Amino acid sequence: MAQDVKEGLPEGRAAKLPRHVRFFTRQSRKGLPAPACMVKLERGIRIPMPDGTYQVADRYIPQVGEPCPTLLVRTPYGRGFPYDFMYGGLFAEQGYCVLLQSTRGTGGSGGTCEPFTDEAADAHATIAWLREQPWFNGSLATIGASYLGFTQWALANDPPPELKAMVVQVSADDFYGFIYP
Repeated sequence: MAQDVKEGLPEGRAAKLPRHVRFFTRQSRKGLPAPACMVKLERGIRIPMPDGTYQVADRYIPQVGEPCPTLLVRTPYGRGFPYDFMYGGLFAEQGYCVLLQSTRGTGGSGGTCEPFTDEAADAHATIAWLREQPWFNGSLATIGASYLGFTQWALANDPPPELKAMVVQVSADDFYGFIYP
């Protein structure tokens, strides 16, 4: 089960999973596999973009002792509930490193939020940053609904070799055609 672990994180970084994540994780045990590992949380990671801005992310770190597959969740809706629980807590305790990233101009990320405009370039910049991380094993998946699904479609237009799977939930690849039929 996801537990509080404080060792090994830089000063100023929260190691404790939020209370609601721990609560909902305990409540969600019915029908789910048992946790495979404990989880650490690293908040406020600044990922550089080519234009000099940064996008902020939280990393849920499975305590498995080796690099593991990464699940990328890019969202304009904040890195808190429900994403920290649904994606961060549950997937990390199954052995996936989860990177929950605020898109441009949202959740503390730099730049200006212009929906549908910079998603592909920012996702590729994030993956270029991932390639340099010692904890990244070269295997990437994406997940999310609504606009989180669009961020995946934007990346899939020119998929990087690391992208192994996408879980697009309740989304469209062409919101203009969806909204203005």
